[in-house]
Amino acid sequence: MKKLHPAWRICAVCTLLMFTTMGLCSTAFYAYNPYLREAGGLTNSQVSLLSTARSASGVAALFFVTQIQHRLGVRLTALVSSAGCAAALLLFAAGHSFGAYLAASALSGAFYCIGGMILVAVVISRWFESHRALALAICSAGGGAASIVAPPAAAALIRKYSLAFSLQLEAAIVVAVGVLAFFVLRGSPRDAGLRPLSAPEGKKAPAARKQGAGLSRAGSVRMILAMALFGVCCGPAFAHVSMLFATEGYEAMTVAVLLSVQGAALTAGKLFFGQLADMMGTRKASFLLYAMDVVGCLLLCFSGLGLPAAGTGVLLLGLGTPLSTVGAPLFAADLEYPDKFASALRNYNIAISGGSMVFGLLPGVIADAAGSYAPFYTFAALCAGGSMLLVFLSYREVRRALRQRGPEIKEPLSK
Repeated sequence: MKKLHPAWRICAVCTLLMFTTMGLCSTAFYAYNPYLREAGGLTNSQVSLLSTARSASGVAALFFVTQIQHRLGVRLTALVSSAGCAAALLLFAAGHSFGAYLAASALSGAFYCIGGMILVAVVISRWFESHRALALAICSAGGGAASIVAPPAAAALIRKYSLAFSLQLEAAIVVAVGVLAFFVLRGSPRDAGLRPLSAPEGKKAPAARKQGAGLSRAGSVRMILAMALFGVCCGPAFAHVSMLFATEGYEAMTVAVLLSVQGAALTAGKLFFGQLADMMGTRKASFLLYAMDVVGCLLLCFSGLGLPAAGTGVLLLGLGTPLSTVGAPLFAADLEYPDKFASALRNYNIAISGGSMVFGLLPGVIADAAGSYAPFYTFAALCAGGSMLLVFLSYREVRRALRQRGPEIKEPLSK
């Protein structure tokens, strides 16, 4: 039996890290919003402001994340990030006011970005020469897995014990994973005296584009705008689903089940997108996920009509959301030169978080004014469509430039 390459062990630890930092502290944490609103006596706008604070601190942290990782190294960065996320959860547990929740949100946003997708993408890019999209999808699926497990588990723990107990238990899990990552992770195969995972002999791995045409400055700005627009879908739209269903009259456990459906779709969507991108190229695969986002947001506008619209809406939204995690590094690899990958990925993540921050307060404002979150999801569908158009134009620009460079370009951009 062929021995499993150590890169897959690194992938497994990165998946656990994504489960805690991006999952428990961000993607799955929004299940707590109705409970925090009740415990702190918050308005809908204040609940939305918590998401805005998380996004704002995340944007600020992204400007320094590469320097932090360079100074601390992969292992210590993972440990520090986990400790910061756990501290935020403990502050949520101890605080019973808007001010305490706001500080905890800002803390969690900063530390989950420090130990989140950028750290994992850098590690995976060093350990995997082949199966890179699949490995990224598996790691990113860790955050989606938390969205499956955490909402019903939190609802059950809060019902049996308390809100504080559920948050404290999650904090302990986050710390445990951080310690594990510190002892197991290695920044590159060279640190362990190994080589990265490459394609089997006789099979050609999809090599990074060594020469060709990257985006123009206008094209780079276009992609940043595209990611900012998509930040509305993966940020406020994703985060306020629990509040949407609560205001539409769904029971707490029904909301938890629907959030688990969304989390399962998010996890499956990441794995599906990774495999599909390896098979048919990122460009074609991404347009399919964009279509799911648009239709999902439109269906959520009609969630008040019953479970079929609500369930199908969260299912499609969950399947399309991986464009923000798996898609961003693949877009950066497709559209920029290899030496610009890290900076492009950072800019894309800043844009995504920036879009979430700028529009983070809008759902609550709309809900306070209209009595429903449904109108916001029409706006989210328009943002998803606009992002898709801008990404299409960026791919067209690079493909046209590659054709103009002539036959010396052996590897086309993407299928």
